[in-house]
Amino acid sequence: MKKNLIFTLIAVMALFGATACVDTIDADKMLGTMDITVVNDDDALSTKADSGVDILAGEDAAKDAQVFLFDASGNLYRKFDITGGTGNTLSKTEEGVKIGTYTVAVVLNGLAAGNAFASLNTIGTLTALRAAVVTLASSVPGAQFTMYGEKADVNVAVGGTARAEISVKRFVSRIRLVSVKNALPEAYGALTVNNVFVINALSSWNLAGSDNPAGKFNWGGRKENKSESSSKSDFIAAAADCSLSGVAYGAQTFASPGTSVPRNLNSGTNIGSAFYVYPNATADDKGGNTFQGPISMNTNAPTRLVVVATINQVPYYYPVTVPAMSRNNTYDIALTIKGFGSDDPNKEVLMGNMSVTVNIAGWNAGNALTPEI
Repeated sequence: MKKNLIFTLIAVMALFGATACVDTIDADKMLGTMDITVVNDDDALSTKADSGVDILAGEDAAKDAQVFLFDASGNLYRKFDITGGTGNTLSKTEEGVKIGTYTVAVVLNGLAAGNAFASLNTIGTLTALRAAVVTLASSVPGAQFTMYGEKADVNVAVGGTARAEISVKRFVSRIRLVSVKNALPEAYGALTVNNVFVINALSSWNLAGSDNPAGKFNWGGRKENKSESSSKSDFIAAAADCSLSGVAYGAQTFASPGTSVPRNLNSGTNIGSAFYVYPNATADDKGGNTFQGPISMNTNAPTRLVVVATINQVPYYYPVTVPAMSRNNTYDIALTIKGFGSDDPNKEVLMGNMSVTVNIAGWNAGNALTPEI
């Protein structure tokens, strides 16, 4: 009897041991691997706009990527960084991922740990990530413009490798002044392009936003959004005037080329200025009652590029309305000056005194502008 009991105990212990072994093996088999590649459809991952160097040359390679794995319920399963990569891609192989279906979201540049303006370290859900606000404040000198992308239904199988290619796009639009042509009457000779700046720029973007987000304007064409003053001192005259709550945006929205443009009816002078703003879907108000706007921070008005040119020692404003803007697109502007401009950056130039061509294209880092001075 005692012998039978001993055999029974040994058998039970063996059974428990086998079960424990099976559980361990099964737990190991419940994991897989995910290969993540971050790409940009348009060009290399060029997102940097740093005024520490020539801002055109400052569009440089992406510095880092934050990767979020959200489970089928939209809750954060894992977060990690990708800090290396070359050419058009950043990539990483993440091992030990539990089997299941994931949404993989990637945020590049501007919201990483250590950024003084925002951090995504406390994000716990996909909904919260999409609701995170991206502001121009995260793109002041020394920071990089943010890019974002996500891919749903990435399935990790037992012992397998899931491959997720995430296409990211910039939040900002780029406006470039590619040409100024002097078509004034011959008696006026050369003109000088003193300043170029952007007015009516949106201040924020939402990760869940469409191309027409609810946003407020940073400024309305005058310092600190002053109302309809006729004082020249209330107009934007320097990079420091392009600000919101004490944060200057001049590095992205203001230039002082001081370029002399000779009279030439056949070709224009490339000023070499590029500007970076959040897209504004308001297309136009030319000839309308709102061309003066925005008066207040909430007024809906199109974004404009304003060229300040001096003719016979008198400064004139040439405001160019940018068509409905989309993120990650470039708006190349060619301006021909035929007569005197306006005395106010928010007022139309008399018909016939200027003509404008706006070319809309994807963001191509290879199409750099070289100033002709």
